[in-house]
Amino acid sequence: MNSISTNQSDVARARLVKIFLADGVPEGIRSAQIDISTTYAIAFKGEQLNFGVKTVYEDWIKKSGVYLIIGNDPDGYKKIYVGEGDDVGRRLTFHKSKSAFPFWTDTLVFVSKDDNLTKSHIRYVEAALIKDLQGKSGLVLANGKNPPSDGKLPKEEIPSMCRFIDEIKILTGALGFDLFKVDKLPVSADNLSRPEATQTSYPEFTFNGSGFSAKAIFMAGSTGNWLVRAGSIARLKCVPAAPKNAVKLRDQLKSDGKLKETANGLLFTEDYPFPSSSAAACVIAGYGVAGPASWKINNKTYAQWDKELSGESESASEDWLTENPLDSNSEAMPTC
Repeated sequence: MNSISTNQSDVARARLVKIFLADGVPEGIRSAQIDISTTYAIAFKGEQLNFGVKTVYEDWIKKSGVYLIIGNDPDGYKKIYVGEGDDVGRRLTFHKSKSAFPFWTDTLVFVSKDDNLTKSHIRYVEAALIKDLQGKSGLVLANGKNPPSDGKLPKEEIPSMCRFIDEIKILTGALGFDLFKVDKLPVSADNLSRPEATQTSYPEFTFNGSGFSAKAIFMAGSTGNWLVRAGSIARLKCVPAAPKNAVKLRDQLKSDGKLKETANGLLFTEDYPFPSSSAAACVIAGYGVAGPASWKINNKTYAQWDKELSGESESASEDWLTENPLDSNSEAMPTC
């Protein structure tokens, strides 16, 4: 049976995140920190700033730090404003008093427990976060202009701020906001000379058909996404009955330059993550298709490969499907 190995590099990347629910509910006011790190995060609704947050986190909200104002634009895209302040609470209060961000629903604040963040530090972090969010699929930045140059920070202090930025991204995800997720293949020191597709213990699947040919890494032990590889080819045109979400995403990827029209089809110019095998397959094929039955590895479909990992016998699986007809049919009608 295949398995995902845990090596020293995996252990080095592991983090212990502690989340405190101030009012006992996951969607309420909450804070988070990474084990012995000095980075401290607070998450709350915009309306909770003055009644709630300034009471529960009175000392923390007055610190120097960066913040994210989060909501949705009229088209349904996630909209974000990245800011900084010597007194984050006062800065957020100013935004609220001016009704500057009508899309504002959620807030993330990041400060340091050791009070060592200077104006230069937080401007550097603000610039880096804006740069990371620019051009992200499905995100709209509300920042009216690019931040000041981030090159003014002394080089000796850059590593500490890079760690702070990395921890902000981790805590953002841990608190339930999928903003900075990036699928990257882990590379070990002993295989740097090997082709990129082999520099990982994650399985690689293929999906081929008329007008398309693709490879994808299943990030099983990481994000769970299907990372379609750069160089994969999607069908040039969608069929009339193609799932609307797949059509919309194809158009967005073309607009972003991540799908480029060629004589052979639409070329993936870079690796791109999809939340499921079916979502990836629908965009690539240009029509509704069940990913588990379409992606293949070693002449087996993903569904067959996954069944082998579960240790189920063929007969046991067939009996289960017979007793659950709705689940059996669901694979034929994927949500893309």
